[in-house]
Amino acid sequence: MTRRLALGGAAAAAILVLGGVAIGTAIAEPDSPVAAQPAPATTAPTTSAPTTTPTAAPTTAPPITTKPVATKPPPFKKLTARQWKTVAKSPDDHIGERYVVYGVVTQFDAATGEDAFRANADGVRHAESYDYDTNTLFSGDATTLKSLVEDDQFRAKVTVLGSYSYDTQMGGNTTAPQLIVESIEIL
Repeated sequence: MTRRLALGGAAAAAILVLGGVAIGTAIAEPDSPVAAQPAPATTAPTTSAPTTTPTAAPTTAPPITTKPVATKPPPFKKLTARQWKTVAKSPDDHIGERYVVYGVVTQFDAATGEDAFRANADGVRHAESYDYDTNTLFSGDATTLKSLVEDDQFRAKVTVLGSYSYDTQMGGNTTAPQLIVESIEIL
């Protein structure tokens, strides 16, 4: 069948070419006998086989998935006694900064709750508890702070929350640095 279609297509092409030559000659030479003859009929049926071109699979790249980059928080910075004093002087200027501090618990009772305490703190460790002189408020997870009691000396990794003002038992008001405890070790 394919052979028959190919031969029929070639014959049709030859007829068209010859017919075109005859017509072209008739136009060029109107008195010639070819011009008087009608052009041969080209009614031979021509059917072409359907062509199928293979289609390639869509070339879409798989979606790119990116994992969020896990960023580590900055490390806890060790301080000198002087550096601690600058933090304690203006804690609002140091919000979000992370430090290692030392101190002694001065109040951890029903008034402060299970997740907060007051302590005198410093950026360096002292041999005597009375050498810590900056009144500081600490807060954290109650489970983390559970074993801590009044008069404990500690080392804590903290993040500065800013300043905190509160009323004292003597009727006054005081402002102190407020820190959140990330981890704490009793010394």
